[in-house]
Amino acid sequence: MKTFKGTPFALLLLLCAALFCGSPATMNAQTSVPAYTTVVADSWSYWEWDCYGWDYHDDYDWWWGPSWYYGAGWYSGYDWDWTPSGWWWDYLYYYYCYYVWVEIWGESLVQVPNTNGNCSYNVTVNFSDGSTQSFTQQGNGGTINLFFTHSATDPVPTGASATETCSGATVVDLVIKKGGADVTNQTTNLVIGEPVQFTVEPGPNAQNMTIAGVQWSQPYNAYKSYTYTISSGATTALDLGSATFDGFFVSPRTDEEIVATVSVNNQQHIVKTKVTVSAPGSSFTTSTQGVYVFTDAGFNWRIGWQSPGITFNYSQDGAAGSGDIFLIQTVTKALMGGLCMSNWQSVEQLDEITRVDGETSPIYGLMTDNPSVALPNNFYNYHAEHRFVTYLMFRSSNSGSYPVAIRKVIWGWNGSANNLGGGGYWQLASESHSVNPSSIPIFDLPTWIGNFKFTSPPLCSSGGGGGPIEP
Repeated sequence: MKTFKGTPFALLLLLCAALFCGSPATMNAQTSVPAYTTVVADSWSYWEWDCYGWDYHDDYDWWWGPSWYYGAGWYSGYDWDWTPSGWWWDYLYYYYCYYVWVEIWGESLVQVPNTNGNCSYNVTVNFSDGSTQSFTQQGNGGTINLFFTHSATDPVPTGASATETCSGATVVDLVIKKGGADVTNQTTNLVIGEPVQFTVEPGPNAQNMTIAGVQWSQPYNAYKSYTYTISSGATTALDLGSATFDGFFVSPRTDEEIVATVSVNNQQHIVKTKVTVSAPGSSFTTSTQGVYVFTDAGFNWRIGWQSPGITFNYSQDGAAGSGDIFLIQTVTKALMGGLCMSNWQSVEQLDEITRVDGETSPIYGLMTDNPSVALPNNFYNYHAEHRFVTYLMFRSSNSGSYPVAIRKVIWGWNGSANNLGGGGYWQLASESHSVNPSSIPIFDLPTWIGNFKFTSPPLCSSGGGGGPIEP
């Protein structure tokens, strides 16, 4: 028959020794286990002699026999017997001794973490025959040791669960939640650009604890938000000192830990979650034409790339789910100038601030581009140089997602032309340009300041200035 023993294990051993338990017991070391789980940690057993019979004083004696008995049977001998005059050495006759197998199990059932104060633990133990036994144990945290004595044929403990109630105690239990679900030490699957919110909250076992502050670790290439208009493309950094991690990831990663250091009752505690971020595969290729001097539809002379200029071809493989792909193009260098007829002075204008290339908005869905500049009649010669970065953007269909650059092409051209005879007839003098430039895989967010609108320098004293660059 199994019985619960709350007595410390060492005390059981002392009691056994005092009662001549026979051969020494063998005991395994106790094992600490996670909160609210169970293992069979200790067990020990022994054979003991149990004897009974009638002695010379005609009384009935029950006693534990010495270890030199080797079998069951009737014996004669002596024992100590109590009389009114004191202990007597008494002659025993007609008594029977036999071996009894005694087995004691010690269970290290529950370890309650981070507890102080006076706590009560309500424990339910499950046994191998399907029965349960419930009881209350007082404690102060740490491992609760529960002991069960039973014979070899009795059901043994197979598991346990426990709840804790503390009076005036602090129980620190922290979780990270996403959308109300506990994701502590679990992995959340995301797509690049997809926003996510993780919040540190008290867990279900928390008692008398107050979260005083949270500091999140800084993930690589992650931001709070990204805005892009004709005026600017800009990022906003994560707020790592808030209880909520609110942001998105620009580059892919697998099971990256997101760590929150939490201040609770003037102590620091760590709680973690993980993210896996996927990105699509993509293709981004180009084909180019040469640089020419030509006249446009209004019979204005120009130098640059005649249509179609550069052609972009792009696609994504759907590995990160559905989403849009489009192009954003920035200008990183714009140089133009020449020699004025009026005063033989060289004039030049340079812009090396990254600006978005477009007249009214960023260029979405761009397939071809043929940048060129007008050749002003009041210059003897004229030259121009332009450098561009064209980004292939992916924006997941998942709610609220930001576009992320997954490839880019760096390209440009330069050329010079001479005004023949001042009569408005121009001839190409020199040129160079990118030839079918290859794309580079990246995970980035393009940034810029302002829209690109750059005119020829109106610095000559007569003859007017040039027209705007055609993006």
